[in-house]
Amino acid sequence: MVPRLLSHSGWEQAGWNDGALHDAELSHIIGAMFFVDVEKALGASRFANGNWKDVSSILAIVEPFLAAQGRNPTVTSAFLTLCERSFGFYPVDRFVAQLPLVLGRDEGTPLGWRGTSLPTRLAGLIQQFSEKTQPLPTEMARALLRALDALVDMGDRRTSAIQTSEVLKDVRLND
Repeated sequence: MVPRLLSHSGWEQAGWNDGALHDAELSHIIGAMFFVDVEKALGASRFANGNWKDVSSILAIVEPFLAAQGRNPTVTSAFLTLCERSFGFYPVDRFVAQLPLVLGRDEGTPLGWRGTSLPTRLAGLIQQFSEKTQPLPTEMARALLRALDALVDMGDRRTSAIQTSEVLKDVRLND
């Protein structure tokens, strides 16, 4: 199912306009694939009722979307919502490994991110994840700092304060 969704023609339109998906069905399916389209389903046994202890079991579904379309604002928003809702159980090392998929390697703000809360939400998650794991392994701290640098380059003002937080203030990218 994932390969078929990734080959959907709706992705092509997002690449040449404002970066957003203008296919309501595809957008809804993305929310479902990230398990974030329903927030409070009281009869559910996990995810939709707030029980995220098994979040690792769905990452094999999420990661191909991040690898192929992680910078797309619809995918990024679904990813951030997933991380926010499942924060207590989301594996820190997986989050750090997924950051380059969302931020990419290109300079500048991804298409469709300007004027959204995506950079601020991502910076907030980086701060929370950096505080969650103490002591923070050096390579993980460097990866988080590189992600924060990318967000500063995008113009997110909150990010510069996070770079100098107690957790990251002594991290150096080059030794």
